[in-house]
Amino acid sequence: MKLLREYIRELLTERKSDSQYVDLIDTIISSMRSGSNFADVGPEFGVDGSGMVYKVYEMKEMPLPEEGTDLIDGFEELFVTIINPNKDPNSRYLKKRAEITPDNELQIFPTPPVFEKVQKSGNALSYFANDPQVISILEHELTHQINKTRSGDKKYRAAGGDDQFDISKQAYEDSTEEVQARLIPIISSTRKAIRDDKGHTGDKLRSAIENDDFRDFQKYLFDLNYEPLRLSKVSEKTKKRYVKRFYSLFQELKDETSP
Repeated sequence: MKLLREYIRELLTERKSDSQYVDLIDTIISSMRSGSNFADVGPEFGVDGSGMVYKVYEMKEMPLPEEGTDLIDGFEELFVTIINPNKDPNSRYLKKRAEITPDNELQIFPTPPVFEKVQKSGNALSYFANDPQVISILEHELTHQINKTRSGDKKYRAAGGDDQFDISKQAYEDSTEEVQARLIPIISSTRKAIRDDKGHTGDKLRSAIENDDFRDFQKYLFDLNYEPLRLSKVSEKTKKRYVKRFYSLFQELKDETSP
C-alpha cells in the first residue's frame, strides 16, 4: 500500500509539472509569435560588427498562462539570439539547432537555406516561433532553461555528474532532465493533435482516448516519436518512465474529454 501511495503521488507530481511546463512554454512561444513582448535590442547586446549575430531579442516581461504557474521563480528574462550561419566561424548549425547559454540566452543556429528564408520573412522571431520543427527545439531548450533558473543556476540538476552532459554516455540518455525535455514537446504536440488535427494522427489519438485504450495510445506515441524519445538508446528503466508519463497524460486527456 505504501508503494502504491508513493507511485500515485509521483504520478500526480509529474502530471502537474508536465502540464505547467507545457502551458508556460506555449505562452512564451505565443508571445514570440506575436512579437509584442520582445524588443529587437540589436548592437546593444553583442552585435560586434562581424555579422555573426543577426538579431538579438529581449523579452520585456514573463508572460503568464491563464491558469498561472509556480515555475517562474528565477526565470525573469530571456534573450533570443539568431546566428548568421554564413558568418559563424564554428559552423555550429552543423551540430545543433539551438542551445541555452549560462546567461539565459537562447541561441538559434539556422542552416544557410533556412537563414535565407528568415531574412526574407521580415520578422525573424516570428518565423522561428511558427516553424513546427523549431518549435519542438524551443520547447526542449526552454524546458532546460526553466529547470536551470529554478535550481538557482546549479550545473548538476540530475544524477550522472559530467556524464549527463556527454551525448556519448548512457547517463545523458537517461538523465531525468533530458527525459523531461524530450517529453514536453511530445506532450504539447499530442495535445494539439487531439484538439486540432483532423487527419490520421488526431483520429488515432482521439480514438484511443474514446475507447479507453491506453495500450494503443502509448504504442502509437512510441511509434510516432521513436527518434525524439531515443528509444534505441535509452534504458528499459527510462522506457518505463516514458510509459508512466504517457499514462498520466492519457488520464488527463480522458478527464478533459469526458462529458
